[in-house]
Amino acid sequence: MANETNGRHLKECILKSRYREQLVLTGDKIRMDADVMKGFFGIPLQSILDHVETLLAEPKVTNCSAIVMVGGFSESPKLQEHVQDHFPDMKIIIPEEAGLAVLKGAVIFGHNPTSIAERVGKYTYGERISHLTTNNCTHSRLNTKLDDNGNMRCFDIFRIHVKIGQSVKLGEEQLERISSPLYDTQTSVGFEIYASSKPTPVFVTDPDCSKIGSFSIPIPDTSLGKARKFGTTFLFGGTEIEVKVVDKATGKVTKRTVDFLG
Repeated sequence: MANETNGRHLKECILKSRYREQLVLTGDKIRMDADVMKGFFGIPLQSILDHVETLLAEPKVTNCSAIVMVGGFSESPKLQEHVQDHFPDMKIIIPEEAGLAVLKGAVIFGHNPTSIAERVGKYTYGERISHLTTNNCTHSRLNTKLDDNGNMRCFDIFRIHVKIGQSVKLGEEQLERISSPLYDTQTSVGFEIYASSKPTPVFVTDPDCSKIGSFSIPIPDTSLGKARKFGTTFLFGGTEIEVKVVDKATGKVTKRTVDFLG
């Protein structure tokens, strides 16, 4: 690889580098000073400490008094030492086989989903909607155009149901949002579900947004036209999102799941 990249043997690369006094090539092995090896950990260690500091500054964890270290990297004495030194007032808990904690948690959750009562949203979840443009509307004109009724509408709006970082109880219905058909003669209404890594996305076309599911509900009776209403509710449970849509005219309930792993 050294030859392919630099056009010279690895030993020659070492001799011409600023690490020539700290590295020795012996056979097919490189021996290095401990300080060089420790330097590999600098950026990841600092990133973890900064991230934990950011989390501890959140109002919801004001009274937090302990840090539980899990995952393979948590078994590193170097990381343990840095966390203990950086957060001297916190109780640092390092369980046995910390690297298996996530795996064991997944197995327990698979056998008994109710063992985890609450989750924190990894993304902001919502649906794609449009609405009539008003004088107070601040949406970009690039997303504004005439619909088939001759009315100006803002399209591709991201209507938020759950924000990133929000705590949601498993199986608990979130706030219901009401939608209506765009046209009187519409024979079905479509729902597109989106996720975003931002807390307050504006449009589903934003770079940080991605479509994670879609479905359509037929409207066999169009007599109510645009006055027909549908209530959309998100439910979180297990490894999937369930989206419930209630036809307010008939009371019919339609449920669709969106796989987190898909």
